[in-house]
Amino acid sequence: MKKLMILCMLVTASTLLFSGGTKEAKPEEGPKTIRFATWGVQEKGTQGYFENFKSKFEAANPAIKIEWISYPYTQIKQQVLVMGAAGQIPDLMQAERGWLAGMISSGYTAPLDDALAPEYMKEVQPALKEDLSLNGKVWGAVWIYSPFILYYNKDLFKQAGLDPLKPPKTYQEALEYARKISKLKDKDGNNVYGLGITTGNVPVSGACLLSVLFSFGGGIWDAAGSVKVDTDPNREALEFLSVLYKEKLNPEGAKLKDLRNLFAINRLGMYLDQLWGLNGVKAINPAVIPSVGASGPLGSARSMGKSTLEAHILMLGKGSKVSKEAGRLVDFLTSKEMLREYLSVNPFLAARTSAAASLTEAEPLLAPLKDVASSIVSVMKHPNLEAAYLELTNAAQAVTVGKADAKGTINSLETKLKETLK
Repeated sequence: MKKLMILCMLVTASTLLFSGGTKEAKPEEGPKTIRFATWGVQEKGTQGYFENFKSKFEAANPAIKIEWISYPYTQIKQQVLVMGAAGQIPDLMQAERGWLAGMISSGYTAPLDDALAPEYMKEVQPALKEDLSLNGKVWGAVWIYSPFILYYNKDLFKQAGLDPLKPPKTYQEALEYARKISKLKDKDGNNVYGLGITTGNVPVSGACLLSVLFSFGGGIWDAAGSVKVDTDPNREALEFLSVLYKEKLNPEGAKLKDLRNLFAINRLGMYLDQLWGLNGVKAINPAVIPSVGASGPLGSARSMGKSTLEAHILMLGKGSKVSKEAGRLVDFLTSKEMLREYLSVNPFLAARTSAAASLTEAEPLLAPLKDVASSIVSVMKHPNLEAAYLELTNAAQAVTVGKADAKGTINSLETKLKETLK
């Protein structure tokens, strides 16, 4: 009996020795990782900022790590869709506003309402929140935003006999300014264009053209949300583009990069662009920057200046297990402190009221734009919106280089958009 008791004690001891005790030890839980898809960490101009942001965020949130999923701007949308199809959806994605509907329809994104604190949501300016909402849910958080504003060259204004402190407020005024500027020559004797409006065959040009339609009192849908293009305001907008072309005031078929180049070398007096487009101008010719002025979207006899929302937004991956942590990252990235740092990279506007005033105080160029959030028009959340934008560029090219009649072009555009946006 004594030997049996000793044997049992030895078996028990050996079991405890190899099992680590009667309870299984749980491994220590490590930091949670946010897989963040962005093009910013790959671009030379923003790479340093993103790495600095990562260090600061992880220092402030030691239980959270950021893992970059980095692709070039031109590839990231498609790559995220490929990852989604493979069941590897990123937790957070940097996107452009124009991609919103397509990303929602893909099924790989989720609303941000539960990820972001109520206090954060209350800070977002209403027009911006409305534009990023669908079915009562917010699908994107604005990191930086801009309407299509008017950039102008103060030195060229002076040379043309125009007051550099009084930029035009309407398209009709801008036409008169452009006619005077176009009489100038650059130092090599080249013609100077008066007013640049992008008509190149890319979606962002279509967004700019839709903003022009809005400002003439038109658009591409009616109050009920049905496609409606064949209207007098839209016809007048296309006729305006035709006049710019006929009088050689606007470079034909130009993309934004082309307008930025001409503006940088003093061969363009005014042009419509997103705020961060100035970074492209600066890269070409930093010497022109002190002469640059900015004002809000141009209006018309029918309407105040209006614009689509141009923004870099943040979207949440569907099924993310770190959605709350991703919400904290959004909050940190859009904080006043981090946005102030980003101003050294690009000019932009902030969606959060707590940061907006701080930016306009820090950057004099933004002062005339402090109230432009009211100019934003919410656009339809249709997955084919980018295709519709391309149809707008086709219409603009038809009435300019194609010399087509504006009324007939508008009628044809309505037919095409009813098919595209059905």
